[in-house]
Amino acid sequence: MDLNKQNMRKIMTIIVVTLLIYFGLLNYGTMRQYLGVFFSIVTPFIAGACIAFIVNVPMRWIEKGLTNLFSKRKHAKKPAPKAFLRISSLLITLLLFAGVIVAIVFLVAPEVGRSIDLIIAKYPDFALRVEKTANDLGTQYPAIKAYITSFDINWNTIGQAVLDFTKTAGGSVLSSTIGVATSIVGIVFSSIIAFVFAVNILIQKDKLVIQARKVIYAFLPEKAAENTLYVCSLSNQTFAHFLSGQGRESLILGTMFVITLSVFRFPYALLISILIAVFSLIPMFGAFIGFCFGEFFILIIDPVKAVWFILLFVILQQIEGNLIYPKVVGGSIGLPSIWVLVAVLVGGSLFGVIGMLVFIPMSSVLYVIFREIVNHRLRERQIEEEKIDPGKGI
Repeated sequence: MDLNKQNMRKIMTIIVVTLLIYFGLLNYGTMRQYLGVFFSIVTPFIAGACIAFIVNVPMRWIEKGLTNLFSKRKHAKKPAPKAFLRISSLLITLLLFAGVIVAIVFLVAPEVGRSIDLIIAKYPDFALRVEKTANDLGTQYPAIKAYITSFDINWNTIGQAVLDFTKTAGGSVLSSTIGVATSIVGIVFSSIIAFVFAVNILIQKDKLVIQARKVIYAFLPEKAAENTLYVCSLSNQTFAHFLSGQGRESLILGTMFVITLSVFRFPYALLISILIAVFSLIPMFGAFIGFCFGEFFILIIDPVKAVWFILLFVILQQIEGNLIYPKVVGGSIGLPSIWVLVAVLVGGSLFGVIGMLVFIPMSSVLYVIFREIVNHRLRERQIEEEKIDPGKGI
């Protein structure tokens, strides 16, 4: 009888879900509108959860250090209250994040201002050099010059098109300004909600974990609940290790560049190094974005050093890509370097920068779970390791 009731429940669940999907497809426009409203409401809370997860990585280490520090006091009669340690570690972590942001701004902003002034001053000479080089190439290779001049460009038509576009765009400046202002207000408001939500998560994270475990055990079979909690724990550790490893890798790479660029007296050594370090937070390919900025800055000032900068970047990038990244990031999440590269390429092609950041730890979780399943099945079938690989196996 109980078995029949369970089967009936499953059948009714399938019927209800099928009907909901059917009516959702029939009313796709309305459902899309409601989903848009829903996601606009929950987005600040999702962002707050992400902020809490990122901040929790250093906060957990700081809280552990404070706990050890207060527990080793000679005159300590009892351990420090947990709430005091939690709030203190949170404040220290937020101050560290704010200090890093302020330091970067105060280091980069003056340098960017000086760089812009210098680029403006040097740009006429740079334009003349480019024009002279183009004329010399045209003299040496007349076929190229003839091919370029063969293009029939009607500058009057282009100028009229630009004028018409300006008139059309000018009419919508007011509405665009109002829209931008509204968007800014919305972003600020959502950011405040996300920050407050993140702070509350970090303060009450132990209680929230217990509540989540209760819900999982209440609605899932015990075995499924244990497997779910195992995957959640593995995902949490993997993402935390990835974030810390990515941060260390960016710091190492920025240090390498600031030292080498300063030793060889490249212009904008500090600015370029900070840009490369910041952009290298994007896995594998982020440093190339910083390189493009650096190459442009150096090219304006000294074209010869711009060529040497390409060579220097290639050398340091090879060291970083083949030695530092697989060891610091790939090793910290237990994912072989070849799968790190595959995860970056697939995640980047599907979801851009966010995909790169998410797919590496996600691939590591799937890799660990799949490895355990494969090893478990091999043990069940009693397959000797020598038949597969005389080395370490999978």
